[in-house]
Amino acid sequence: MNGEILWWGYLHVDGSLQVKRYFSDLDLAEARESPFVESVYGPWVADGREDALNKLKQEIDFLSLPLKNLGRK
Repeated sequence: MNGEILWWGYLHVDGSLQVKRYFSDLDLAEARESPFVESVYGPWVADGREDALNKLKQEIDFLSLPLKNLGRK
């Protein structure tokens, strides 16, 4: 991957989507252990944060998620 920037993302328990630059598998492992992370996705190549966010939305098929507040009881 010559010069390509990798990104990864997650679904926060509050229902928000977050994307971050990927540096190592430790990024994903730490996210999976977090009580604030519902699901972890990636890594994938993207041309910046906006592109990464769009790829995350595509990957999890954002429109098919149930409309509920994931972090609240």
